[in-house]
Amino acid sequence: MMDVYSNTRQLSLFAEDMIQRQIGPKTFIADSAPEFSTLINRAFGALVDSFRTWSRRRAIETELYALSTHLLDDIGVVRGEIPAVARRWAVAEVERHRDERRTVKAHKVADAAKVTPFAPTTEATAAPAVVANDHARDIAA
Repeated sequence: MMDVYSNTRQLSLFAEDMIQRQIGPKTFIADSAPEFSTLINRAFGALVDSFRTWSRRRAIETELYALSTHLLDDIGVVRGEIPAVARRWAVAEVERHRDERRTVKAHKVADAAKVTPFAPTTEATAAPAVVANDHARDIAA
């Protein structure tokens, strides 16, 4: 009769050994950290954008429902189309703001890359004693 526990244990040890040979100990966590933070940033950004879209859609609907039928006819909206129109306008507005934020961020990154780091110069400045003596001579004259 075979011992199932010992075979399973040997298999798990073999699998752990193969994983350590392929990626090394603790390498996987360190290598995946930037990808994980990017994933979290994208998920959080999508959540924020969906909230902004919802909020803006409700504001647009409130404004459109407050208009008279005559004014709605002037802008080409039927009262029954208000939810669909508000959704389209809100999505377009949030996407435009998101694109503007991305371009501003890209410009900031590009500008930061152009900045040269500060490097102190090795030029010798005038000795303080000489400057003080020149000043004392001007006062005496």
